[in-house]
Amino acid sequence: MIYARKSTDAKLEQKINSISVQCASARSYIESQQHAGWYALDEELMDNNISGATMERPGIKRLKQLILEDKVRIVIVNRLDRISRSLSQFLELMTFFEAHGVSLVSVTQNINTSTPMGRLMIQIIMGFSEFERELICERVTERMHAARKNGQFLGGRPVLGYNIKPEGRALEIDELEAIRVREIFSMYIKQRSVKTVALELRNRGWKNKRWITREGKVTGGSDFTVSTLHNLLKNLIYIGKVTLKDEIFEGQHEGIVNSDIFDRANTILSGNDLTKGNRNRNSHDALLKGLLTCKACGTAFVHTGTKKKSGKG
Repeated sequence: MIYARKSTDAKLEQKINSISVQCASARSYIESQQHAGWYALDEELMDNNISGATMERPGIKRLKQLILEDKVRIVIVNRLDRISRSLSQFLELMTFFEAHGVSLVSVTQNINTSTPMGRLMIQIIMGFSEFERELICERVTERMHAARKNGQFLGGRPVLGYNIKPEGRALEIDELEAIRVREIFSMYIKQRSVKTVALELRNRGWKNKRWITREGKVTGGSDFTVSTLHNLLKNLIYIGKVTLKDEIFEGQHEGIVNSDIFDRANTILSGNDLTKGNRNRNSHDALLKGLLTCKACGTAFVHTGTKKKSGKG
């Protein structure tokens, strides 16, 4: 199968142009390999005025379709950059070829993936592709860190009390939910028990954040549990801050909870470490501890024991 591409439509109206030269070169190469049983398909795939940096090309889509139909064994191009200018996308395409037993031949670069030397050259190209991916990861991490330092919201699901602005990448307060968030902090400071507050929230019918994605899918809206309530109370977003790993930055959004109230709640949380009970009160090897929960309130069952001997008096 011959594939040709041209980035612009300049001089395409002329009888001899870039695409016609590419196809002629590929046909000549195929004729030179007739002794090996090669022959050209009648259909030749061409993409005109399309960048090699994208795989969203009619010719590439048609090529994949023919490969899936088991009609192609070798793809002939004039140069590798005719089929792709992106190393990462080239690697993706080569993986597709290999999965379907298809070889790639570059006429002017003497690369044939059906030969050991050709596969070696592809391995070198894959090495550059891996290097490119690592650079992309580093750049993404750097952009995320810079955005966090600037106090930006990096995306994802919003939490109770906030909505994502229509333009995205920014938070705005949901006034009705914000009232509930402040009430939850107040309740916890008074009750000093995450379990008690979680049960009260369930009794009131208050739920976690319910969100509709751009695709129209409804997510969240579940009952509060000890874990989700604990996470809410510790979330620095409620005092106008954002985090990245262990670093804390001033956010661009407005806080919902007063810093003093947030600190009071978290001081109580620190004293009531959720895991402290599991460490200090499981000396009897209760194997089911933490595994059984109450269906009504979500609270975990705990074991107990006594030294009092039973018997008739």
